[in-house]
Amino acid sequence: MQALAGGKQCRAQDMVYLRPVCAGACADMHYDYPFFSTGLVTASHSRSIHTAWVPLGAVSPQDGALCIVEQSHRFSDLLDELQATDFGTVSQDSFQALAFPAVGHPVDEARARGVRLLSASLEPGDAIIFSMFCLHGSLDNNAAGGALRLSADVRWHESSSNELDPRYFAPALLGSNGGGYAAMNGSRGLGSLPTETGSGDDGSGGSGFRHASYLCLREARRRFALLSAESAAGEVTAAPATAASRGRASRL
Repeated sequence: MQALAGGKQCRAQDMVYLRPVCAGACADMHYDYPFFSTGLVTASHSRSIHTAWVPLGAVSPQDGALCIVEQSHRFSDLLDELQATDFGTVSQDSFQALAFPAVGHPVDEARARGVRLLSASLEPGDAIIFSMFCLHGSLDNNAAGGALRLSADVRWHESSSNELDPRYFAPALLGSNGGGYAAMNGSRGLGSLPTETGSGDDGSGGSGFRHASYLCLREARRRFALLSAESAAGEVTAAPATAASRGRASRL
């Protein structure tokens, strides 16, 4: 990150998001900026944050890899209002409309604007780093055998900034509201998940993507527990990342 930041020291937020995508599911196209701009820090600080999208295992476009709309950081028709909005005061409906713009199918949107959809096959040790103003999501997970796709989001900012959004640093780690964040299980520790589907506003029940997130994370917890047991029994060994893959990153 320091190299990508022009030699400046960078600091990661304490909160790391686990992103599970079940077979047949995807993550809708969205901008990250609204989730990190709520008046608790200055706008300039929020704009300087970058996301590192890290695959937890090999991930190909067929498996539901990250997808970014080329040149989307220049879509003034989507970004002008977004950058001018105080997200600490807007309604949840307005928040969602700006974070998840109604752009239609990503392929149709890219064709209409004369740009590409950017994705890649990634290996352990890879990362994709992008700004708060890149329109992104994930492709459909069509992995063979219905495999779960797992990735993690880590947010970074220049460590010279004394501003820390308390929602993303210990001890609070509350996250922000909205699709994919604290309103869902995507930002909760695996150990905090209920063992059975619940209901209400805690993200453990309901329908649609929120419910799918709960099911994905419950399955992830089961698989992690199984992997830990196999590792303890000596049935699984960890292979170190190769020099070619370790630390390889691309910035969009």
